[in-house]
Amino acid sequence: MINSLYLLGLFTKYNDELLELSIKLQKKYYDVNLRGFRATFSDFEGEILYMLIRERKPKVVYEISPDAGYSTNYSHAALCKNKEGILYCFELEKNKNNKPTQEVIKKSLIEKQQNNIKIIIGDAMLTVNDYENPDIVIIDSCHEDFFAEWYLEYLVPRTNDLILIQDILFYDRQEYSSEANVVINFIKHNKKDYISLGELERKNEFLELRSKFYERFNYQTNSLLFSNNEEIQSIPANLLDVTQDNQFDISKEKTKNMVEKHINRLPERQNLHRTYIRLYLASVHKLEKKKYLNKAIGSAISTSTFDNKSSVELLIMLIKNKNILIAVKFILFNPSTMIGFLRYIFYKKILKKSMYTV
Repeated sequence: MINSLYLLGLFTKYNDELLELSIKLQKKYYDVNLRGFRATFSDFEGEILYMLIRERKPKVVYEISPDAGYSTNYSHAALCKNKEGILYCFELEKNKNNKPTQEVIKKSLIEKQQNNIKIIIGDAMLTVNDYENPDIVIIDSCHEDFFAEWYLEYLVPRTNDLILIQDILFYDRQEYSSEANVVINFIKHNKKDYISLGELERKNEFLELRSKFYERFNYQTNSLLFSNNEEIQSIPANLLDVTQDNQFDISKEKTKNMVEKHINRLPERQNLHRTYIRLYLASVHKLEKKKYLNKAIGSAISTSTFDNKSSVELLIMLIKNKNILIAVKFILFNPSTMIGFLRYIFYKKILKKSMYTV
C-alpha cells in the first residue's frame, strides 16, 4: 500500500541520493532560469517522483509537457540510477525562445546519459498513441477541461501504475482552472483514493527528513498522486483556505490575523505579495500598514529575479492607492518594473480598443 509510512520509508532509503540530487539541481535551476526558461516544478513533488521511479523500477515513463526540461531531471536521473527504463517526453512546442525544443530539454539535463530519453514534438493527444503503454505518467500541461477529459479517458486507463497530475490541489485550496474541476469530479465520481502532495509535505516527519536538502523551488506543491495498480491510503487536501483566494473579509480583525498566521507556514505560498497587499489594504494602523506593505514589497522583489509580474502587480496597486512616492522609490530600486508596467498599460489599451471594434 502507498501511504505516508511507505513514502517516509522511501525518504529514509534514498535520502543520500536526494541530497546529492538537490545539490546538482540547485545549480541547474539557476542555469535554466538564466537561459530564459521556466523552472517551476516544486521540490517536494520532484523528490516524490524520483523516489517512486527508483523504487518501482518502471519500464516506461511518460512526461506530458516537460517545457524546458527542468522537471524532466527527476524522472531521468532516477531512470539513470535504475539503469533501465525509458522516458518519453511529449512537448507541443517545436521551439522554445527560438531554439529547438529537443536541444533546450537536453541541455537542461544533469545526467549525461541520454539514450534512455525520447522527446516527441507535437500534440500529445495524437502522438502518445504511437508508443507503448506507460507505467508512470507525469502530467503538467494544458489546464483546460478538454485536455483533462482526454487524458482521463484515453491516457490514464493505459497507465499500468502511477499517475501524478500537477496544478490540481494545494493543501488548502483548489486550483482555479477547468482542468482542476474535471479531475476533482473524476476522483469523486470514481471514488478514487489519492494523495495530496501539498498536504503530505507539511507533515513534520517529512520536513525533518528533507531538512538537509538544497532548496531549488521550495513553493507549495499542488499535485496529486493516484494509482491503477496498487491500493493508496488517501491523504486528501483540506481545502480550508482562510485567505479565500485573497478575498477574505477585511473588516474582521480575527480573520486578518488568521490569514497572516496561515500564510507564514512553510513551504512558501506562491504569489505571496497578493495576500500581503490585501492585508495592507485591510489595515488601519499606520505601523501595521507599513509592515504589510514592506512584506509585499519584499515578496515581490524576492521573485523578480525570475519573473517581473509580481513587481508590476505591486506597482499597479501603489499607483491606484496614490502611494506615488513609494512607487517612485520602488521603480528606482527595480527599474525593469517600469518596462513591465508600460507593457501592461499598452496591452490594456489595445484590449479596450478591440472590445469596441469587434
